[in-house]
Amino acid sequence: MRTLLHLIGAIERPDHGLIEIDGQALNDLSRHQLADYRRSIGFVFQRYNLLPALTALDNVLAPVLPYRTGYNKIRRASELLADGGRTWRHQPLQQPSGSGMLASCQCFLTAPVFTSPEDGALWASDMPRPPGMPLAAYLTHDGGETWKPIRLPGGRVPLQTPDMVDGQRGFVIAGRLGRGVQPPRDVRLYATTDGGTNWTSRSASPLLGQATLDFVTPAAGFASVISYGPLRSYLLQTSNGGRTWTGVPARLVGRARSAGASPGAPKACDGA
Repeated sequence: MRTLLHLIGAIERPDHGLIEIDGQALNDLSRHQLADYRRSIGFVFQRYNLLPALTALDNVLAPVLPYRTGYNKIRRASELLADGGRTWRHQPLQQPSGSGMLASCQCFLTAPVFTSPEDGALWASDMPRPPGMPLAAYLTHDGGETWKPIRLPGGRVPLQTPDMVDGQRGFVIAGRLGRGVQPPRDVRLYATTDGGTNWTSRSASPLLGQATLDFVTPAAGFASVISYGPLRSYLLQTSNGGRTWTGVPARLVGRARSAGASPGAPKACDGA
């Protein structure tokens, strides 16, 4: 494969046969014509072959620096490097319907979680919490250019960042908020298969209100749960997309069990 790439990149000449790229026979090109051809293509070496004394921008500029081009070299090199975090742009969030003062007061935002350069999710909560529905989860499908709040049926609000497996399929825990410090009620697990446009209920359980999700496929996932009174920790798993959950008898090897640690996990958490 390396030899083939060297031939296509005009780094080596073939002993016999014809190398033709876009209708152009490389065998017939002179030394100077081959140099011009190499400047028209990109070639990433396995060991990168970067010059350590130069910056990333200068390494990109080096092949065309001695030559005249029909474009701004520095601007083009910066575009190829995708800016590399040199500049950042403020992106305001839309105010979800019925979410109180979420978009215009001080908010707590979780770190965004991306499943690809385009698709990501985050969760927001008001500080202090106004009446109504002060929680919101957002999804982006354009690399963070725009963030849209998800809409859940039954007046429920997301209780955490959506756990997206990819850009189209994911899960979120939602419920109805109680008054004051009361825990959420009627907590359900919702799933989407169309990038967050529509959400359907998969299961319902009080344990989900304290759960943290981690789906590795659209079918297989885990949930870590902390319940209070008494304080107990559980690990649940599902193999059918969250419709039913079973306890995993997990234990920390080599650590002493504290007085408040759970001796086991719940037997099952069935969908409703």
